[in-house]
Amino acid sequence: MVRRRWFRTRWRALTAIGAFIATGLVLNAVWPHDMTAVVQDVDADGVIAVELEGRTEHLRLAFVDLAGSEEQCLGEEGVEALGRLLPAGTTVSLVHGTAHETDGSYVTGLLVDDVLVDAQLAGTGLAALADAPGRPELTKEVWAAHSQASVSELGYFDPTVPCTPAALVASYEAQVEEFVDESAAAALSQDVDVLDEALAAHAAVAAAHAHLEQVLWHEADDFPATVLSAVARDALRGRTNTGVAVANTALAEAETALRAAEAAAEAARLAEVERQAEVARQAEVARQAEVARQAEADRLAAEQRRRSASAPKNSSGGSSSGGSSGYTGCRAYAPGGKTWKPIPCP
Repeated sequence: MVRRRWFRTRWRALTAIGAFIATGLVLNAVWPHDMTAVVQDVDADGVIAVELEGRTEHLRLAFVDLAGSEEQCLGEEGVEALGRLLPAGTTVSLVHGTAHETDGSYVTGLLVDDVLVDAQLAGTGLAALADAPGRPELTKEVWAAHSQASVSELGYFDPTVPCTPAALVASYEAQVEEFVDESAAAALSQDVDVLDEALAAHAAVAAAHAHLEQVLWHEADDFPATVLSAVARDALRGRTNTGVAVANTALAEAETALRAAEAAAEAARLAEVERQAEVARQAEVARQAEVARQAEADRLAAEQRRRSASAPKNSSGGSSSGGSSGYTGCRAYAPGGKTWKPIPCP
């Protein structure tokens, strides 16, 4: 951040009229309006090169600060806005100045045709307010322009620009809303896998909140957070805290649903185990019954074979009375009934 480095290293403002600096330029605590310069160019860091009394000097605006880096949120856009306000050849009046910065440039408010450039840039919403003591009436003008940019949602106040604080908070709120919807649907499904996926999504929500905390509060002196007033920053923090509470409530409800789903799944598993055990028991009973039936059939068949084996051989003839043979079993008589042969009894 360009201005912040300057504030940490800036020399004390000169308080004695007629003090000289190394370049020989005389600075008062407030430069007179009739001291003018001609803009040469605006560099990528927002430093303004001007021709002043035959020399090239480098200026920064006293009442506002630019990100001054393409890597910073809207840093390039802020420098481009300043370049449009101060094209090469523009005559500017130096309003308010202090001593050198460490990089050899001055700090001053600038007027173009009696219009304060600092206020114009603040009105784009692409600059942060800077401390410029000694001209409270100009400070109020710049602050009013900055406030109007906030109301009009310009620059760093535009919620449609992804890197702005408002957009970051809105994105977080949308992420929370999506998590709440997904976790509610997962709870209704009572599906353990679906609930696990929904709970895993909370990690991304928590990471987004941690990023907000870092950008908007832990790095409050950096862009884009430095553009915000304390009131605006507190309002955004209130919204993020609400999002955290809503997300945590949804998380707790999903965890409760997950525990219930896991318990139901375990009960169903145990019931299935019992059912399968009962099926196995019934199959064993049936098997044993079949074994017993087959054993009985085998016994009867063996008994039949034993009887058949013990029966006497067929006789060619025999006594009608059977007294001479001694056979008393079943017989089959030949026609005429004089002869017979033994047969198995039915």
